[in-house]
Amino acid sequence: MAPLLWLGFLLAGVTAPLISPNLGCGLVCESGRTEALWLAAGVLCLLFLPKMLILARALVRGPMRGFGGRVSATRSALAEIALSTLVAPILMAWQARSVIEVLAGRDGGWPSRPGSREGSLAEAWADSGWIVIGGALGLLAAASVSPTLALWLLPVAGPMLAAPLVIAWSARPAVGTLWTIPEEIAPDGVVAFHTEILIRWQGPLADSRGEDWKGAPAFA
Repeated sequence: MAPLLWLGFLLAGVTAPLISPNLGCGLVCESGRTEALWLAAGVLCLLFLPKMLILARALVRGPMRGFGGRVSATRSALAEIALSTLVAPILMAWQARSVIEVLAGRDGGWPSRPGSREGSLAEAWADSGWIVIGGALGLLAAASVSPTLALWLLPVAGPMLAAPLVIAWSARPAVGTLWTIPEEIAPDGVVAFHTEILIRWQGPLADSRGEDWKGAPAFA
């Protein structure tokens, strides 16, 4: 239910000044600006402080070699914070819709596209166009109340407006050394043996089909 609560909090922040100028006006009114800033600071600490503490503990007490070293681990942690911040409003929209569909007795599953291409912008738009529309309407509603309120809503509405781009980009295969884990640097024996078998299977199958075969089943 957390996505619905977050969505309700955002809607309350936009509509409160319309219902009562003296009730919950938050950033729109000078009298409520200090409280709103303290609330924002508390939310930021709740979201980011645990991650930064975990990173600090890892840097001090290690070992970090399995995560690519101290520099690579720090880059990965900061990149994860940035990516999770960008994706959070999009996930909120998806999860809120799923909860509503479940409560309405409908199928609340994720869209299934067995033949889809990784990173397809057209398919990302087909799946998330409604998120873009919702973000645009929310931003316009906030702007009609106050430009300041629209500015503070932008960190949520902005990623929603860019949802197709974020989905298409994040669906592409990862490159580089970000988010390296020890199992990638030194795979477990069973995983290495499984990979070796798949490589051996792909050779004759790729020759017989004339293409790379990526669907080798795991052995029993």
